[in-house]
Amino acid sequence: MNEHNLIDYNDISWIECSVMRYRQGEITVRLDFDRNLLTWKDSNRWFNDFVRSITSEQARKIKDLLHRLLGYVELKKTFIYDPDDSFIWQIKLGERNSDTPSWEVGGTRNDLAAWVEFVKVIEEASEQTIDPLGGH
Repeated sequence: MNEHNLIDYNDISWIECSVMRYRQGEITVRLDFDRNLLTWKDSNRWFNDFVRSITSEQARKIKDLLHRLLGYVELKKTFIYDPDDSFIWQIKLGERNSDTPSWEVGGTRNDLAAWVEFVKVIEEASEQTIDPLGGH
């Protein structure tokens, strides 16, 4: 049984998705499903940081794609990566009333179809592109 089946997706209140490229910076997108807010942070362009509302439909689509993505990767309590990897993506999942992630997942492959779909829906919701760092 895959551990992601142990998650009640109704309890997931927020996710934080980070894309890091060696010596090029990091983009972090936090999605608050309780308030339907998206927060964008760009380590190279602080003036590009913003908060935007998302629709309930966008939130549902992101959660659906997250569930699909988690079917392809190993879910852990903590994701440990090598900072020398040229490309790293990481997703943290949090429950209501907690700033500490309950689960983390990540990888170093950006060609996984479920990851590409997940990034695309976040790009649509944020009206920004992750491509300069994420390259998909």
